[in-house]
Formats: sequence, C-alpha cells, structure tokens
Amino acid sequence: MSLTMGEKIKVLLNRKDMSVQDLAELLGQSRQNINTKLKKDNFSEHDLRKIANVLEVEFEGFFFLKNGDKI
Repeated sequence: MSLTMGEKIKVLLNRKDMSVQDLAELLGQSRQNINTKLKKDNFSEHDLRKIANVLEVEFEGFFFLKNGDKI
C-alpha cells in the first residue's frame, strides 16, 4: 500500500515528535493552510523541498528512466 505525500508528511512529523502547528511555524504559514494541503494532498515540488529543509531531511523528487536518466 502506498501512502499519499500528505500521509508521508504526517508520518514524518510523528517520527520527529512534531505537530502540524510546529511545521506551519517553521514554514511561516498558518496551521490551517498546512492542514488544507495535507487533507487535499496538494504540494508542489517547491513545497516539498521547503518542508524537507525545515525538517532537516532529504527529499528526492525524480522520475528514473530505464536508461538511467533522472528527471
């Protein structure tokens, strides 16, 4: 079973013992805005990179082609 990106972020927050409010503060956004994005699973790659940066984790958002290229 695969998780949505919103679910993955919630798992990450749980593992880091953080709340959505904590994440919102680190991002300079409202808790409501982050909750909406989590609920709708609506994150741009830019959003995901910012989240990874403030949570001090790595994010790799690539498509890997069979010839070894990544996009």
